[in-house]
Amino acid sequence: MVRCLTDFSCWETIAKLAPLGTALIVLIAAIIALGAMWVQMHIARRRASIDFFLKTEMHKTVIDLYNKFKANASSIAFVPDPSDLTRGDYDDIRAFLNICELIAVGVNKGAFSKSVSEAYWGDVIPETYQCEAVD
Repeated sequence: MVRCLTDFSCWETIAKLAPLGTALIVLIAAIIALGAMWVQMHIARRRASIDFFLKTEMHKTVIDLYNKFKANASSIAFVPDPSDLTRGDYDDIRAFLNICELIAVGVNKGAFSKSVSEAYWGDVIPETYQCEAVD
């Protein structure tokens, strides 16, 4: 082995294999980079979900919309009868349903994390859908 290195007889073989070694190193680096990008994408989705839910939960208007929805959803069919609800109540219910739809679109389009969304609003969204579908 020492003789091979000192008389340069094996350097030609090593030189022929060098491009393969370089390609292997590049492939490993690309796999690591793609893995890091994938992890960052999922972290960003989770953060977006948590930020959105935190803002909606802390916002007084959204809490009021949810409470109005819970109180009036069972009495709404398509367009409210003037004797049942005021147009303002109907608009408030639709505003809350629009927030629920925004969450669903965010999950379907990959902007929000599905697991975080299910864990946080997993009871509210199906319940909202059932209230709307029953009528």
